[in-house]
Amino acid sequence: MAALPPVVESLDKVAEPLRQYYEQKDGKFQLLLDGSPVGFVTVADHAVQLGKVVEFRDNNVKLMKEVEELRPLKVKTEGLDIDAARLALTEVTELKKKGVTKPDDITTLVTSAVNAAVAPLKEQITQSNATLVAERKRADDQTLRSTIGEKFSKVGGIPSALDFIVTKASDAFEVKDGRVTAKSNKFSSVKPGDPLDVEEWLAGQMKESDFAFKPSGGSGADPARGGGRGEPGLRPGQTILRDPTPAQLGEFSSDILKGKVKVVYSNAS
Repeated sequence: MAALPPVVESLDKVAEPLRQYYEQKDGKFQLLLDGSPVGFVTVADHAVQLGKVVEFRDNNVKLMKEVEELRPLKVKTEGLDIDAARLALTEVTELKKKGVTKPDDITTLVTSAVNAAVAPLKEQITQSNATLVAERKRADDQTLRSTIGEKFSKVGGIPSALDFIVTKASDAFEVKDGRVTAKSNKFSSVKPGDPLDVEEWLAGQMKESDFAFKPSGGSGADPARGGGRGEPGLRPGQTILRDPTPAQLGEFSSDILKGKVKVVYSNAS
């Protein structure tokens, strides 16, 4: 029995006895499900995670602005701060009125006054920089988890193994300018000289850490030869990869993510 497509444009593409299991929504017909499929992420959950990333990013922008505002003050306090020096001279004038005239005494007083004025600013800059670094790391970690998790799920990853996969991914990938990229020493084995991409890395994990992926039920069709064409629910030009092995998932991972290939498990529950 062919697998039921989750969404169809028209019920004409679904056998008559099965049409009762579809409901019309947003101009299409969607399959009624009892619960959620394994690895499914709801729009609400995705929105929450996206909101956290946005919040981290906004905090980073705010902290960076504070650092930029404080940096000129730090430059001014290198050596001598004008405002602090003016205050120090005022105090020296008052001391002279009281008979304090030794150069060494004046130098000591000026140095103490300047240091007292500069210390809080330096401490504030140090704390702001530390907070900025921590917030940026949290945002980058969330971006890495979100990106790896989405692609891991699409190639049959087991949700409970997500933490394990993300930890391994952190050895090969990093976040730069909000995007997940390969580290400088990680290159593609398929295209030597090109950076390693997430799809190729996940294909390797299907062999190295096969326990983290759903088991395969058969040899599968070959999308490159058009296997599965003509089945209900397929978009024009889309092919089916039936009961793929981990190696096949890795081979066609890019086309799966792009929607060119649809994975179907005959023993799915």
